[in-house]
Amino acid sequence: MNIRPATQEDVEFLQKMLYEAARWNPDWPREPMEEVLAEPMLTRFHEGWGRPGDAGVIAELDGVPVGAAWYRLFTAEEPGYGFVDEKIPEPPPLICGLPFFPDCPADSPPPGQGTPKPGKTPKP
Repeated sequence: MNIRPATQEDVEFLQKMLYEAARWNPDWPREPMEEVLAEPMLTRFHEGWGRPGDAGVIAELDGVPVGAAWYRLFTAEEPGYGFVDEKIPEPPPLICGLPFFPDCPADSPPPGQGTPKPGKTPKP
């Protein structure tokens, strides 16, 4: 296993990872990747990736990318969904049950696919 810094050349792989994480539940519909990545919550975390304030790592096995982790810095004028300030990085908010959406039920619909059950609204 090799861990290396992510570069602008990795944007396609980061998009693939973002898509897979956003549609992790096999019971959810599998819309085309381009459609899912066009959702505003997800677009903010891949569009123009590699700008100042973006950083990440790519995990490789025998030279083939197998995983990724990344974050972006946002500005007060264009904040992310978990914006605190311009110096605190924000990872993509993707999966129920992780610190990003701790109260999100496992059977919630995917982003853009309806409304979670009453009382179980994901925390932005």
